[in-house]
Amino acid sequence: GPVGTCTLWGDPHIRTFDGIRSDYYSPGEFWIVKSDNVWIQGRYLPTKVTSGLGVTKSIAVGGPFLKGHKLRVEVRSASWDGQPVLTGFPSDFSVPGVIDMHYNNVG
Repeated sequence: GPVGTCTLWGDPHIRTFDGIRSDYYSPGEFWIVKSDNVWIQGRYLPTKVTSGLGVTKSIAVGGPFLKGHKLRVEVRSASWDGQPVLTGFPSDFSVPGVIDMHYNNVG
């Protein structure tokens, strides 16, 4: 299918593939993308600072486009198939033909 962009930032703010902005503050685990090829789930939990409103704590990515692999990005860590990646700053992680990730000072 066509290439699209979905953006997540800050607390649970999302700009969807069709350009609509949504904000989600309820704690829980929710599908962000659930297609035949791409699966992305977000975990939102409350904090004292947000007076109990949910904030993004973890994103899990999987699906056939990752060729059987799973990526998890949490507040202070990232893992690929359960193994830590991007453990220093700056750092890079790559699986040729699958994923190319960078942890740096560029947005």
